Amino acid sequence: AENYDVGGQNKAYYDNDTENKGNVYRTDRVDIEGDGTSGYKIGYTEAGEWLEYTVNVTQADIYTYEATLSSGSDASSFQLFLDDTAITDTIQVPNTDDWNTYSAITGTTTALTTGSHILKIAITGSYVKIDKIKFTAGTIHITQAEATLVQGPQTFKVYSIQGTFLGSFHTSSFTSLKAELNKSHLNSGVYVV
Repeated sequence: AENYDVGGQNKAYYDNDTENKGNVYRTDRVDIEGDGTSGYKIGYTEAGEWLEYTVNVTQADIYTYEATLSSGSDASSFQLFLDDTAITDTIQVPNTDDWNTYSAITGTTTALTTGSHILKIAITGSYVKIDKIKFTAGTIHITQAEATLVQGPQTFKVYSIQGTFLGSFHTSSFTSLKAELNKSHLNSGVYVV
């Protein structure tokens, strides 16, 4: 994520303040933290900020994205655009309970066309920390569904209908999972567990 386009404020990125809070890797206004060993990440993000990347789409397709990120907030989110057209819905970032604990969120884009484009990451909910976003042509398909009854606590992964990972919930039954989901910040709707 730290390799956004060169061009400056309002051209390649928009950052709400002039201070470079991480002050590593690049010397402009974008807040980057980390190091060459553990990697650099975009941090201290605020709603309304954005970063742009020149990309080359070599195959027209729907793409699967995998975003590696963290957040200590319950309201972090972002959205992806290609040439200023939304290619995803707003992507909710689960609270990873620690700014340095990263999780992967997956989902799919709309159909993309070949050629050179400008990819924009728009921060829609403050305090998401972005390591990277990987794109793979094609969509993820569930080939086999399997249900197993397990005694005791377990982890349930929850996805939107579009395949976006929304978070993990640790509980002992489907009944208590419903209670945990009701306590979360997810909107009412249909989800895949």
